Amino acid sequence: MAQTRYKKPSGCFFWLLMVFVVGLCGSAQAAPTITGIGPSSALAGGGSFTLTVDGSGFMRPLAVNPISAGSEVWWNQTRLETTFVSDQRVTAAVPASLIAAPGTATITVVNPIFLSSNGVGFVIQGPLAINAVVNAAGFFTGPAAAGTVVSIFGDGMGPSTGAMFQVGPSGTVDTVLGGTRVYFDGVAAPILYAQTSQVNAITPFGLAGRSSTDVTVEFQGVRSRAFSVPVADSSPALFTVDSSGRGQGAILNQDYSLNSPRNPAPRGTVVMIYATGGGQTDPPGTDGRMVGTPLPRLRLVSATVGGVPAEVQYAGGAPGLVSGVVQFNVLLPDGAPSGDQVQIQVRVGTAKSQGNVTLAIR
Repeated sequence: MAQTRYKKPSGCFFWLLMVFVVGLCGSAQAAPTITGIGPSSALAGGGSFTLTVDGSGFMRPLAVNPISAGSEVWWNQTRLETTFVSDQRVTAAVPASLIAAPGTATITVVNPIFLSSNGVGFVIQGPLAINAVVNAAGFFTGPAAAGTVVSIFGDGMGPSTGAMFQVGPSGTVDTVLGGTRVYFDGVAAPILYAQTSQVNAITPFGLAGRSSTDVTVEFQGVRSRAFSVPVADSSPALFTVDSSGRGQGAILNQDYSLNSPRNPAPRGTVVMIYATGGGQTDPPGTDGRMVGTPLPRLRLVSATVGGVPAEVQYAGGAPGLVSGVVQFNVLLPDGAPSGDQVQIQVRVGTAKSQGNVTLAIR
């Protein structure tokens, strides 16, 4: 039987081999690191998209070695088609099949010789749906009024990390936030907060005079089914310190300090009460506008403190805040009871605010 003879590799092949070894081993001494991904969430059942991964230590594929693919993005145990942008950024194509059902995926970047980065979670949100629309101050389910701050609860309505409102170049609160939009009868509303399970928005002033409105939420181009909400001329509710809709009101004393049992307001002084749901104003409100002059005022207003009628010296838009937040300046009557939990209530037209909000009086 003839003995197999092996030939010494040529010089050209030898150096090509060395380039491969050095490129594969020498430049991959440190594991890559992920500092962020975008987007960080998607709706279940959505389409394919491009994932951007930022970090450090990412490797370019070696042109002389087609076997070395450089840094690769992995989705759990699935390797994605990856494009090298720089040593601090790569992108990957995510097929729709990977986001077919709700859940969480782990994103990693793997360099040659299987040096893996830290893992970063990607949230696959459930189908977009509205479950409830409530007054954001009183947390009751309706009716809404023109220019009312509402909280919308549901699923898949926004980013996994909450986004706070922004004032655009026109001086009004934007109608797009974190990829989320809210529509009332097709009209985009100013958005104050957006997160997957809760969105806070302000109903358009154009709802005045209607009996109901259809609410839809859109996130990343996917829109929910319409959710019907009754509409009234007014639906006042007072904001509270703990945002529960009951207990100590979000009320300032005459010296602009926060009212509390430790800082009660004297009788005969004016307190500033913050609310929403006042309805249309005079002059008519502008959606998303920060309140300035002329001050938009409410009509047919009254108040009681501990059951005693109180003078309302001003009722209308809260100066410096967004239209939809209203302010009542109420003179505490001499006959009002003292105590840490004195009930205060306002009325706009025929509608009263919730009856379980209090303030401290001495």
